[in-house]
Amino acid sequence: MVWDEHLEEWQKWELTDKEINNPDNILINWLKKQPKGLVLDQGCGVGQYTLVINKLGFDVIGLDFSKRLLNQAKENNTKYKTKCKFVCGDIRKMPLHSNQFDIVVSGGIIEHVPQTNKCLRELKRVLKKNGILLIHVPHRVSMFTINKKLQQLFGLWKAGYEKSFSKWYF
Repeated sequence: MVWDEHLEEWQKWELTDKEINNPDNILINWLKKQPKGLVLDQGCGVGQYTLVINKLGFDVIGLDFSKRLLNQAKENNTKYKTKCKFVCGDIRKMPLHSNQFDIVVSGGIIEHVPQTNKCLRELKRVLKKNGILLIHVPHRVSMFTINKKLQQLFGLWKAGYEKSFSKWYF
């Protein structure tokens, strides 16, 4: 799996007060103002966001399809004394209950799956009525996308399949 290849690099991540109180992190600062509830971190990897969100007072479930990354997330959960739960599953058919989550965080995930609409239907299914979906994907016309195309051209791109979206299409 493409993402398993990044495990060694991600094992160096540490949960610090700087991560929790980073004034530049829009997601974290927004979450601090929200009522506490159940959050899904979809595509959680080794749990970077999952653990921070739990430290903010939310109940959190991290979902990923990589058992290796989830094992590291569970180790991080123990190491940092957080109370997160982790589930192995595919974002196109999540092994989660419908109408379960107050907030779903999908940070840079669905652009790596060709079946975008299937992913979006699943996100809607697990989100409670009036729940909040926080999602980010690469914009079709951006410096990131231009850089990605150059890396792909020269065989340097390491993130596997990835598409980008226009604001209006998405």
